[in-house]
Formats: sequence, C-alpha cells, structure tokens
Amino acid sequence: VREYLNFVADLKKVKASEKDKKLRYVMKSTKILDVSERLIKHLSKGYKQRVGLAGAMLGDPDILILDEPTVGLDPKQIIEIRNLITELSKNHTILLSSHIMQEVSAVCNQIIIINQGQLILYDKPENISSHIAQTNDLTLTIKGNKDLIKSIIDSFEEVIESKILGTDTKEVYQVELSTSIEDDIREALFYKLADAKCPILELNHKVPTLEEVFLRLTGEGTKQYGGKMSKDEKKKMRQKLAKREEAAEKEAERAKERAEQSEEKEEQ
Repeated sequence: VREYLNFVADLKKVKASEKDKKLRYVMKSTKILDVSERLIKHLSKGYKQRVGLAGAMLGDPDILILDEPTVGLDPKQIIEIRNLITELSKNHTILLSSHIMQEVSAVCNQIIIINQGQLILYDKPENISSHIAQTNDLTLTIKGNKDLIKSIIDSFEEVIESKILGTDTKEVYQVELSTSIEDDIREALFYKLADAKCPILELNHKVPTLEEVFLRLTGEGTKQYGGKMSKDEKKKMRQKLAKREEAAEKEAERAKERAEQSEEKEEQ
C-alpha cells in the first residue's frame, strides 16, 4: 500500500520534502495505516476503496470525484466508506455519482438528478419531495365504528381520495386518504373523530422517498445516455421540462400568496 501511494505521489509531483508527511496524512485520514505494508491484492474490497481514496487525496485536490464508491461492498464496509466520505467532506468538495438512493440520502447535502443527458433536478435533500408532491397523503389507525369513521372522512370536502381497511384488531381500521397539497386537515380531523369517540391510535404523514422522487422525475426509470436523442425525443424532453418549470413556478406563487395572507392575519 505504501509503495503504491509513494508511486502516486511521484506521479502527482508531491515535493520530496513533504512526501512522508502527505502519505501519513492520507493513510491516517482513510484509516489504512494498519495495512500500509500489505499487498493491495490481499486487501478486502472495502480497504481497496480506501486505498483508492488515499491516492486521490494526494496532491491536495479541492474536489474528489467518486463513482459508485460502495458497489460490491458488504453492509459493514458500506457504512465505513460512507462515514469516511462524510469525514472527508469537511475539507474537500466531493462529487459522488451513485444509483443507490439510500447512499445519496445518507451522505449528500446537495442532489442533482440527470436523465438522458438532461439536468432534471438540483436541490437540497430536504426540499426534494416538494418537486413532486401534489397531494398530502395521510395514513391513520382509528378505533371506532367503520360507518361512522367513513361518514366523518366523507364530510371533508378537501379529501380527494380515501380508503378504509380492516386490521387484525376488532373495530380498529387503517385509513388512507389524500388531500391537495394546500390543504392540511389533520387538526380538524382529529377533533371531529375525538368528538365522535373514535380515537386516532396512529397518524403518519407520508413524505415521498428519494427513490419515489427519482422514479417520478425520470418517468419510472432512467437510461444510460450513450448517444444523441432523436428530434422527437428532444422535443418531448423540452416539453416535459417546461411543464415542470411551469408547475414549480405556480407552486412558488401559491406559497408566496399563502405567506402574504398569513402575514396579513398576524398584523390584524
């Protein structure tokens, strides 16, 4: 390992006076000091990934580009590499390319989604779901009479769709319902059900996962971009992007209006 890193340092023209110090720094940062005298071919894949990272760090680059850094690793090695990437991000800008959405969610603070050579989305992880969320989706566990529960839910005009499912427990039902993104009926629904002696045992507000966002934005999947798109494909892509931009602008306008209305109420 040390011999290989010494070779990489020479390729990157690291000063001889600083080489030992730099080698020790990158090996310590990537936690490979304990295997520095071993042959790389005898290392586990996780350690080989670390050696690759150490080599990339030589020469003090501002940016590290990592392509699928955890592919083929076992769960323990995946966690170790993710922790290492997080640690390295304190002193380096890291561009990470991955199809593993869980990995992206775990280590990235900015996300870019590219499909067929086109930039589809660029935002922070916490804002990603807002790009596709068109409804508020609630899942509730309610105890009470099924017909009464249904009549209460049906009394809300904001409810677009609802479904009542039985459970293994008598008179306990799982309710799934959707409202438009602007409507939040949780508080009003809570009080109505409480007044009817139908207690809510559990309530979950479903937030789309990064996998769901990815599938929705890329049309249920993505292709490797290996050539030119046809004129029709380019036209469809432009139309799709234009619609998304228009929808995003409308949602931004609605959010602005709601904020202004809220400010007016506070002033009154």
